[in-house]
Amino acid sequence: MNLRRYCLIILVCICAFTPLVVYGQTLTILNEQLKPIEAATVSNETGELWVTDAAGMVNLNFDAEQQLTIQHVNYLSKSIRWKPGQSAQVVLEANVKSLDEVVVEGFTDNEKLSKMAGSVAKLEPKDLNRFDNFSLVSAVNTIPGVQFEERAGASYRVSIRGSSIRSPFGVRNVKVYWNGIPFTEPGGNTFLNLLDMANMSDVEIIKGPSSSAYGAGNGGVIKLKSTNLAQLSNATMVGVTGGSYGNFRSNVSSNWLGEKTSITGKYAFQNSDGYRDHNEMQRHTAELDLIHFANNEKTYTASMLYSDIFYEIPGGLNPTQLADNRRQARPGSEAYNASIDHQYFIVKGGQEYEFSSRFRSDVNAYFYTRNFENPFNL
Repeated sequence: MNLRRYCLIILVCICAFTPLVVYGQTLTILNEQLKPIEAATVSNETGELWVTDAAGMVNLNFDAEQQLTIQHVNYLSKSIRWKPGQSAQVVLEANVKSLDEVVVEGFTDNEKLSKMAGSVAKLEPKDLNRFDNFSLVSAVNTIPGVQFEERAGASYRVSIRGSSIRSPFGVRNVKVYWNGIPFTEPGGNTFLNLLDMANMSDVEIIKGPSSSAYGAGNGGVIKLKSTNLAQLSNATMVGVTGGSYGNFRSNVSSNWLGEKTSITGKYAFQNSDGYRDHNEMQRHTAELDLIHFANNEKTYTASMLYSDIFYEIPGGLNPTQLADNRRQARPGSEAYNASIDHQYFIVKGGQEYEFSSRFRSDVNAYFYTRNFENPFNL
């Protein structure tokens, strides 16, 4: 009798704890706006199939590591490695071949591009990856009304609808934001050359006076994001690129994706001897990003960026000097070591709270410091 009683107690305990174990292995499928995707299919290598519910969730119970494939008709398929006891959120990227609408942040919240009153353009990872990863020049110049020039190695000029008024660093009347915080200094200078392509996964450009929603400046607004949620996965990527005139770039990025938290680390190094004399450029960038999904309404973010750039300034040539040797530096540039040596560090923290589909709070706080040296040739 006692044996039956003990067996019954053990059986009840097993039944009571089994749902907890299964629930602990929950996979949640979200879109790029962090909304649940219903009816997404999840399959493993043996052909077993699960379908997400209205909350975008599916419960899995495995004893061994599995390779899972996630599919939905309106989104690009994605494969992940699933470990026993793991719970995670996976973001799927919209399949632009099936969907005509492009979602942009614009003036306030994520909205369809067709509903925006102003002129807004967006470059996604697939657009940026069409060109070389040495600079943004080629990708940005595909946008009508925007001109991005590289006057010398790591020396840029941005013009939106002809707003390229001369300024010390080629950007004026244009505000630049990085990860939701101002990257343009109060004095108007924007050091775009501090950022490597690894620090930019999404680029959104608001053209014309409508950009005044972000403050003074009728040229436009450039919004840069270093993390694309659809690209997050438990993976490490390494890249190496080389070219003529001493062009070399190496980068490594690693992401850890948990049930509610994502941590991403990035490092990039770029070097170029330049086409002209006294035209060398060298840059190191290191970045750390944290995203924590506290619940369906609240998200915490943190970013830290360090950039160290040095580049030489060859200077302009007159017609006689150009005809004699177009690759020479302006006389005196080498003697005076005309160059820029710039170290920059910024850290930011933020909270996003979605009260409803029509009202959202986005609060950020940041701190930055820099060291800047610029000997020049008169």
